[in-house]
Order: sequence, then structure tokens, then C-alpha cells
Amino acid sequence: MNGKIWVESTAHGVGGEFYDLVQRAEAMKKSGAPLTKLDFKLHFFGWPIEKKYRLQNNLVTITQETIEYFRILRANHGLIVDADQIAFYQKKLEELGPDDVKSEFPSIMEECFFNSLEGAYFKREMSRARNDKRIGLSIPFDPTRPVNTFGDIGMDDEQAIWFHQSDGVRHRFIDFSQSSGEGLSHYIRILREKADQRGFIYGKHYGPHDLEVRDWSNPHVQTRAKTAESFGIKFVIVPQVQEKGDAIEAARRFIATSYFDNEHCAEGIKALDNYRKKWNEKLGTWSAVPVHDWASHPADALMTGAMGWAPEAGPKVAPPRSQTGSAWSA
Repeated sequence: MNGKIWVESTAHGVGGEFYDLVQRAEAMKKSGAPLTKLDFKLHFFGWPIEKKYRLQNNLVTITQETIEYFRILRANHGLIVDADQIAFYQKKLEELGPDDVKSEFPSIMEECFFNSLEGAYFKREMSRARNDKRIGLSIPFDPTRPVNTFGDIGMDDEQAIWFHQSDGVRHRFIDFSQSSGEGLSHYIRILREKADQRGFIYGKHYGPHDLEVRDWSNPHVQTRAKTAESFGIKFVIVPQVQEKGDAIEAARRFIATSYFDNEHCAEGIKALDNYRKKWNEKLGTWSAVPVHDWASHPADALMTGAMGWAPEAGPKVAPPRSQTGSAWSA
């Protein structure tokens, strides 16, 4: 009980025991709560503290993007580096690329987890979203717009639901839910609870093709879609794609114009970061087949929405009387 444990690691993606440990320690630090003997204290040591990480700056061409990167770090985080340090970072950026350099040489703690897993389908899109500040901030719910849901309800009772709003061009993911070992009734209960707790007024519910499978738990042996409709939830059934790659590309395009609420969608964001290709050990390369694990259902749910959603003209939801204006902003 009186000993000390030091945990040091290079982060690779937002998943795993090290990531979870850091998140708990960061939450404790932000809360200001006193630490017990069993709590970890968070320390971050960015690359600039290492004195040897510098190069003669007149031998390195510094890009405008790198200059802007350090300008933002200084303005937002108070990080000050000199020209020789910038030269070192520029060379490492060229060597490792924009994703890997952040995990190997993070300037601020948030960058430790920027690098999604190798073989991740949405690596580029998620990294760009973070750079654009479309991930990492609080995204407000706009009560003047309906909330759509993108769902995946697997036959193995794995469920994932994204809660979505759009102005016709941009997309907001304002909430997320995932569960295991639950049936359709639990899915419907989640929708009702979110509506009660957050004031959601639903637009359309996009669901996968297997909702048309008959639900044998129902005495009338009707489809899951029909069962849901009897509880007031009418699904837009998105047809099954012949090529999984088409759905993945649709999701990539969707992510490119999407904002994700960092608090309510944390688990969904983690899943998108970790949705990846299966490694073919025999050939020593990535296969075209996705790994089927905990990240699959959230990714499939987003793909369902990306394949099914289409903008439509229509009246907005009337805001509450106490609400003035719209919460939608760039």
C-alpha cells in the first residue's frame, strides 16, 4: 500500500488499458479531488523538454503549416519553442507523417491519442476532424432541429445508436449509446430516455436491413421493424450494400463534414478510431475484411446513417418558449 507504480507508454490510438488509465487520471486532475493511495497522478512530458531535440534551423525548410501549428500552440496552450526546436519537429514530421509524429512526439497531452491504429479505416478522417476541432469540444444540441438516429441492431443483441442533427450540409453527432446482450425493447427504451433527459424531438430513425428479420420472441412472429413501429418507432430501413467498401466510403465522406460531441460521444469516437482491417499474418499485409469486435457496431451504425440519410426541406422544430434563437453555429 505504501509503494509506487510508474506507468509510462507511447499511446497508439484511443483504446486499451493505458488510454483508460490516462482518462481516469485526467478526470481526477480536472476535478481537483484529492488523490488516494490507489489513484494515479497524471504527468505529461512533451518532446520540447528534451534538450537534444533540436536541429540547426538554417539547414531546414520550415513549412507555413508548421509555423501556424506552433503559433496556435503558443496562443492556446502557452507552449513556446525556439527555431532549432521547430526545425527538429519539421524533420520528424517529414519522416513520420502528420499522424505518427503526434503520438511519437506530442507537444500537448491531447496529441498522445491522435494516432489511430494502423489499418484503421477512418484514420485520415478522424485525424483531420481533430485538427479542425470537430472532435474534442462540446457540441451543443439545437432544440430547433430534429434529432435523427443511426442504429445498428445486430442479431447477437449488440446495439449502437448515434444521435444526429444536420443543417443540410454539416452534421452533428450529439449523443451515442451502445449496449450488449439487450433486445429491441432496450433500444426503444434508450430512445425514450434520451428524449426525456435531453429534450430530443426525433426526425427519422435509420436502421439496418436485418430489422426486416422476423422477431421470434414476439407471439405474432413479426419483424423487428414492425415490432418497433407498434411502440411508435418507425424505422427507415437502409438496404444492405453489396460491397462493404461502399458503406465505408460513405462514412468517410460523412465524417469529413461532421462534428462530434466529446462528452456524450466519447465511446463512439473511440470505436471509429479503432474500426480497422484484419491483419493477414500469412501474407503480412492488411486484408479487405474488417475486424469484427467491439468497434464494429458503432461503425456499422454510422455507415447505416451515411448510406441512408438525405437532406430534405422542411420546417424546423419549434424551440421551447424559453429558448431564443438557434444553438446551431459553425
